[in-house]
Amino acid sequence: KLYVVYIFQVFSYLQQIEINAQMDWVIKLVQVLHKLIRLKLAPDDCQGFLSLVCVLVSTAGPHVFNYDIREGCHFLKTVVAHISVEVYMLLDCINLNNVSDRYSQLDSVYKLLTTVVQFVAETGESIDFDSMIVIYRKLVNISETIMEFLSSVANQQIQFQRNHTVVLISVRTLAAMLSEMTEDATVKLVQLLPFFNLLCQNVEYSDEVVMEVRNAAQAAWVNIKLMDMDGTTGSAGPALPQLSCIPEHTVDKSSNQQPGLPSHTGRRQEEDSETADQVCDTLSALANLQIEAPSSNDTTNISDFKTDVKLPTFSQCDDAGESQTQPSTLIRDSHLCPEDELCENNSSSCVVEDTGKISDSYICLSQKNIDNYASFLASTKTRHVKPQHLSRRKVSFTDTSFIQQKSQDSVVVDQWKPAPNDVLGFLLPAYMLLSDNQIVLEVMVESQIFLTIVNFLKTSLSDLLEGKSSDYPESTTINCLTVVEQVYTSSPPTAAQLECFQELFEVCLLSLPNLLSMSEPPATVCLKLLEVTLSAYRLQMRETQKKSSLARLKHSQSRLFKAGIEYLSTFYEIHQHKNRSQLLDVSDVWTLVGESWCGCVAGLCTLVRSVEDLQDALTRSDMLPEFLSYLANCDDLSNCSDDVERVVQSMISLIETAAEGSPLLLRLIIENQGQTVIKKFSLHKLETCVHNFLQQTH
Repeated sequence: KLYVVYIFQVFSYLQQIEINAQMDWVIKLVQVLHKLIRLKLAPDDCQGFLSLVCVLVSTAGPHVFNYDIREGCHFLKTVVAHISVEVYMLLDCINLNNVSDRYSQLDSVYKLLTTVVQFVAETGESIDFDSMIVIYRKLVNISETIMEFLSSVANQQIQFQRNHTVVLISVRTLAAMLSEMTEDATVKLVQLLPFFNLLCQNVEYSDEVVMEVRNAAQAAWVNIKLMDMDGTTGSAGPALPQLSCIPEHTVDKSSNQQPGLPSHTGRRQEEDSETADQVCDTLSALANLQIEAPSSNDTTNISDFKTDVKLPTFSQCDDAGESQTQPSTLIRDSHLCPEDELCENNSSSCVVEDTGKISDSYICLSQKNIDNYASFLASTKTRHVKPQHLSRRKVSFTDTSFIQQKSQDSVVVDQWKPAPNDVLGFLLPAYMLLSDNQIVLEVMVESQIFLTIVNFLKTSLSDLLEGKSSDYPESTTINCLTVVEQVYTSSPPTAAQLECFQELFEVCLLSLPNLLSMSEPPATVCLKLLEVTLSAYRLQMRETQKKSSLARLKHSQSRLFKAGIEYLSTFYEIHQHKNRSQLLDVSDVWTLVGESWCGCVAGLCTLVRSVEDLQDALTRSDMLPEFLSYLANCDDLSNCSDDVERVVQSMISLIETAAEGSPLLLRLIIENQGQTVIKKFSLHKLETCVHNFLQQTH
């Protein structure tokens, strides 16, 4: 333990200096830490060692895992084995009583595990084969442990809220592991897919749920009245007040037990030094509770009381004060009055009785009573337990100091709770891999996972059009679009059957032109959305597609292609320089959007042969003439950058395909130095099209 303390003190200063995994003294620290981890120590010490590993990795980088302590003894293998044991110990027998104590350690272990998985995925080839097999098996065991825990929560074998913080961070870690590991989907994982989708739902309470909560509140007031009885119940039972009549300052909404009105079972006078004016001020400060007194014939039955909240005027207070000679107090100084210890506010100063009639009476409270009542609220607020037995339902005002001292000594760990859309963002990379499996894809369809994804895309697209700032990164929207595109590519029949995909296509067809025409639309999202829309358009054109929207939305198609071609043209600029040929300058954002841009051009290639609206848009655009002019004046493409070469190759494919599909486009190509480009780059397909066209025209 002494070694651990010393090393932890050393590691606590590592974040203040720049270190890397190649420093000699860092290597020695790793060796010492490796020896300590392999020792058979107490569980608390093991948790401390993992904390040291987390600090070392966060400061020196994940490459510290790559150390070979000796032959066949790899540091990463030791850490993964220790994480496997620790995850099992932390999730074993976890419940609501110990989850707050385990949360902090479990969260740090999960983060370390995610770093390990990413390191293995990136640099796993540098580890020897035997060690890699052991590491991979341990990672699979860890994922199975997490899935077993999540399955227990989903089946309510563990009495957790299904969206408990520990559950959500477990889903986040499992999703990170699944996105990096190429393991086939297991039965347990497939069974968890509906549960994953449940965690991604934004729940809104229905009227039935609200009514159920109100009924529970009424039941809570029954317990409040029982608290005042102290074990002695009336024959008729307590009367239930309406919820709208409960003053807010008397209800502690965070507690399971509510303070009730004290027993009004007898009369005893007590002198008080307060004047009538002071009583009126006190009543005004306390929102002036009003109680109808019981009849003189039955002064011991608490069940006859009816509570009502009114705000008396100051003239009424003055009348009550002038008609009395001795004001009284409501409750005793230390605790709630049971029935055998009568409350002391039953003097004639508070109750004005007529023959055979009960007049309105007001509780007169001193400042000391108000302070005691505030202490009562503070003490009951901390007691989040089920109602105790009647004989034990007493809360002393003296408990306040003890509770405050205990809360100051305890350390509260802030628990981060992801929102449903955050959980969806965690799961999307795993969905990309799982959707390749046809069996898993069918389960995802039945679980309405794609409906959840489409709903998120609709909300995200609406926020973009309205110019709202989103709480979620663009990567979440892009990943959603990637999952949709993958279904279009890998399983077109499944995509054709999904009504949510049909709705998404219609939304994109109508709103995408407006989005692309904005002053500064997000480039990565717009290009990916255009790419997915073109893929969906190709699916809509198939004869087997019975619910095609193309005929109904025919007038919106020309707007889509025109806006799409203009937007694609904004990612490059062709300049005329002095004494130099025309150059193609790709914008700086190309590294992020290059793949999507080429995907959009490929989508145009698949549609240009048969879509007249696309042919008309290309004919009226300057996109093809500019590229033909650039290619005609370009001597050699071998010296161009890879980005420029990708643009050129994509556009050459579009030019060749356009020439095959439309005589107007072919004529446009010939008129803009098309034959020169054919000879320079040996475009045989385009040459054949031009030759056939010229023969037909002559």
